Amino acid sequence: MKRLSPKTAIVAGRLILQSVPDRMIVEADMTFMNGIEFFAPLKADGRTRDIPVVFLGSNADFDDLARGLGAIAFLTNRSMPTARSKSSPSAFGQRPRNEPYLGASR
Repeated sequence: MKRLSPKTAIVAGRLILQSVPDRMIVEADMTFMNGIEFFAPLKADGRTRDIPVVFLGSNADFDDLARGLGAIAFLTNRSMPTARSKSSPSAFGQRPRNEPYLGASR
């Protein structure tokens, strides 16, 4: 699996259209736009609408919006693993906050 962590949602969108990933983890609280604003156009595009997406965020109010657009899950800080957990984000390698994660290309 190839992991990409673009610095902005704009760069992420360009990368997605160049090489469609087979899954994404999207930070709901991104810089310049929120995860819903980033995700909605992808769900409207035939090339990217079937990509499974998991949202990460601190605002549970995004849960209904994300699921309404077809996100498979929304993980809030309360539902995210602790640092001691084997499934902790540190077990997958650290990435700076506010960056979308793009899975392997199809």
